[in-house]
Amino acid sequence: MRDTIAVCLVRAAEEFQRDSLKAIYQQAREHDLFVQVFNTFEELEFHNLNDQGEESIFERIDYDRLCGMIVFCEKIKDSELNLRLIKKGKENGIPVVSIDKEMEDCYSILFDYTNTFEKIVRHLVEEHQCRTFFVMGGLRNNDFSDARIQVVRDVASEYGIELADEDIGYGDFWEDPCRAVMQEFLASMRPLPDAFISVNDTMALTICDCLHNAGYHIPKDTIVTGFDGIEEERYFTPRLTTAQQDLQEGGKQAVELICRVMQKQDDVERRTVIPFAVRFSESCGCRAIQEGSASVQIHKMYNALTVYRYFSKNMYDMIDEMTGTKTLGGVLETLPKYLSYLDTYRHIYLCVEGTYLEVYDDISAQIMEQNPGLNDRREIEMVILGEWHADKGFSVPLLCYKRKEPFPSEKINEDTENLFFVPLHVQETVFGYLAVNFDPEENDYLQLRNFTTNLSHILDSVRSRQQMENFNCKLKLANDKLEELYVRDPLTGIYNRRGFYQDIAKYLGDHEHGWLMVVSIDLNGLKTINDNYGHGEGDFAIKTVGRTLYRIILERGICARFGGDEFAVAIFYDEYDRYADAEFRKQLTEQLELVNKTAGKEYRITCSVGTQTTPADRNVNIDEVLKEADDKMYQDKKHFYEMLGLSEHEIR
Repeated sequence: MRDTIAVCLVRAAEEFQRDSLKAIYQQAREHDLFVQVFNTFEELEFHNLNDQGEESIFERIDYDRLCGMIVFCEKIKDSELNLRLIKKGKENGIPVVSIDKEMEDCYSILFDYTNTFEKIVRHLVEEHQCRTFFVMGGLRNNDFSDARIQVVRDVASEYGIELADEDIGYGDFWEDPCRAVMQEFLASMRPLPDAFISVNDTMALTICDCLHNAGYHIPKDTIVTGFDGIEEERYFTPRLTTAQQDLQEGGKQAVELICRVMQKQDDVERRTVIPFAVRFSESCGCRAIQEGSASVQIHKMYNALTVYRYFSKNMYDMIDEMTGTKTLGGVLETLPKYLSYLDTYRHIYLCVEGTYLEVYDDISAQIMEQNPGLNDRREIEMVILGEWHADKGFSVPLLCYKRKEPFPSEKINEDTENLFFVPLHVQETVFGYLAVNFDPEENDYLQLRNFTTNLSHILDSVRSRQQMENFNCKLKLANDKLEELYVRDPLTGIYNRRGFYQDIAKYLGDHEHGWLMVVSIDLNGLKTINDNYGHGEGDFAIKTVGRTLYRIILERGICARFGGDEFAVAIFYDEYDRYADAEFRKQLTEQLELVNKTAGKEYRITCSVGTQTTPADRNVNIDEVLKEADDKMYQDKKHFYEMLGLSEHEIR
């Protein structure tokens, strides 16, 4: 259902965008259309890693739902991004309107800079009889600046006034370069011109400040004019003579243009030009200076600053508390407290990428449970991780939806159709975004920016901590595995000689009392099995002895393969057991005989055994005890082979 207009812009708090948005919202409501705003906090002019993260928000646009798109191409400094957005709109068959910059393959809403600037210059010549000028241009070879300078030249020429090169300075549209030009002008001791004409308000205010510091009075000593009508000018005395774009008319016309294209009207112009509103004010003498007007504005600004200072303190507390949280669940528990400080927003949704959640096994498991249609964690694309409503509080819906959708349709209602999207990222690493209701007249954009930036760093910090914890767990498992390989016999899975000595030393260090029986075991006839039946059968016999020894001792002691056909066992007793030797031999013989009867082998598996019992003490010399057990085992083996009629040299 194509019922939504997407608006792509940067820094929505700035007056140009804010006033345009007001009109876009209002006009869209009149046509029963919804507005989704995709906003970045930076102008995207540097193409750095942070800009990459910022512009990810434009990937959230759901073109299937759009009936049109408005792009603030002049404010978005990445020209390639502007072209991509326009191309994408065209590919999806929707009209795209560019605001304040003429672009190919779309409709353009432009403002009449040249004719309006000419009105100001003519006003100075005709109403105030100005005959000498100093023009403060912007950047050299800039189209906007050069066009306005040429207007001054043309009007002056009509009245026989010559504008020399030294009557033009370049303040780069900004305060510091402009101040440097003014300091050079004042140091030259040139007489003041009848009027300083600035191509924008920022430099005009700087000119006023420089003249005031030099002891001059405006407009008594000289006139100063600006252009653009910036918000800062409201707090300045004298108020500037300037011109301002009709921003609300621009927003209104953009929506109307989209509606006419939707209705397939034939007379839709590709280019719409809107005149500026000229304001002749105090800095040219057309209005008397009102000393108290700025004070009212400053008082409002002070109150707003006080509120923002309090909000900033809460954000510092948020960073302090939430970066110390070890889990994402902890963040979600703490988040409602700080969401409540965004008191101009009724609805806030925390939407995160499935890739961000990959490191959180517990959250991922909950998402799979909440969304039965998912079969694999890799199917998680986007998730509403948190949902805040001023009248209902906070919840964790864990609702999944497709990445191509900016927001799941089942969550949209009358209160949230008009959504404002801002990215959550740290440089180029994108975590997701916030979706909020947004009203340019009611909502505090700077609070949203502060909160979003802090939350992004918190999400990054918590995930890094989780990744480190996961890494440490994997490292521990790997180390444990290496340790197992270091102390385990790979064929039988029981201890090797190293593991035997390590574990028995630990036990003797922890137990000062009791008894220890050490057993030496040797598999009989391994060479004969290998020679006659193959080494695979020899391995089977070795594994059988190892598994049998493990079953016999269980938790009572330690068993190990020392190599080849040699095994050792250590069994611990709380009290001396005179029958321990006989009981061990009996269990070993019975279990090996069971294998011999059931395994279907052509050979029998038997062992020679020797035991030695000693009091358990940390000072026990295990090597000596093992030697004594081994000597007894050798005697047992000798007896076994003698019974088979083998000579001494044939043993082993």
